[in-house]
Amino acid sequence: MSKRVIGNIDALIFEDEFPIYVNRVTESFTQLEHTHDFYEMTYVAEGKGTHYINGQAVPVSRGDLFWIPLGVSHVFRPAGAGLREALIVYNCIFQEEAMIKAEQAHTSSLFAFYRQLSGWRGIRAVDNAFASLFESLHREYTGSLDFSRLTVQCNWLMLLVQFKRVLEQPSASDASGVATIFDNMLHDIRNHPEREHTAEKVARSLQLSVRQLQRLFRERMDMGFKAYLQEVRIQQCCELLRTTELTVTEIHQAVGYQDAKHFHALFKRKTGKTPGEYRRSVRI
Repeated sequence: MSKRVIGNIDALIFEDEFPIYVNRVTESFTQLEHTHDFYEMTYVAEGKGTHYINGQAVPVSRGDLFWIPLGVSHVFRPAGAGLREALIVYNCIFQEEAMIKAEQAHTSSLFAFYRQLSGWRGIRAVDNAFASLFESLHREYTGSLDFSRLTVQCNWLMLLVQFKRVLEQPSASDASGVATIFDNMLHDIRNHPEREHTAEKVARSLQLSVRQLQRLFRERMDMGFKAYLQEVRIQQCCELLRTTELTVTEIHQAVGYQDAKHFHALFKRKTGKTPGEYRRSVRI
């Protein structure tokens, strides 16, 4: 159901043939899920939300860091529309050219590691080391001091080295390593949001008590079962509003909401807009 933007947009991002780009953005509900033909390291600096990546919905908060290889689709969504719920993310993106040039300085084993990674990777940073690296990257990239680009390259290499070290630790927390049965349950909710998903039914299917299920959700997803279900359903509504001509009533019923009043209140609280306002804003 995801709409993806695919294409070469290097010319719109990289400046003066410098193969590294850094920005700091506040994520919204209007950005489309997309793929790109460069590498990306992205760090959650503030707020909470969800990272939709290659068909998975990964709850995120401050300290989450992701490696995103070529061709992987993804998009961030904030937890809500209010300023207090802003989801702020640093992005460090770079072309293959950057790795080729750095390899000539005897760092080939580092880039071989990243080229051999199968799919995306995510970790939860336990200290401020990555925050400081991204802050420095952004400051130097947007600055005009002498040697800024050299400093960007040094910080970029340090970022890749530190991330590799964390991934190689036996105790590293891999965001994609969710238990198979739990992952299958999340997949079922995301692909069939219209079904009557209740904590009681899901807990029974996993042979857990409701209390154990809620604890597992908070440990794995950093939110409760109900909050996750709402997140998935509202995101599906946004997708249908963007990509179909279905009526608002047909859409909220298609994702499992039968009470129109409840749906409209929830949608406004989550996105800051009514369904009609949201549809108009993404089709301008």
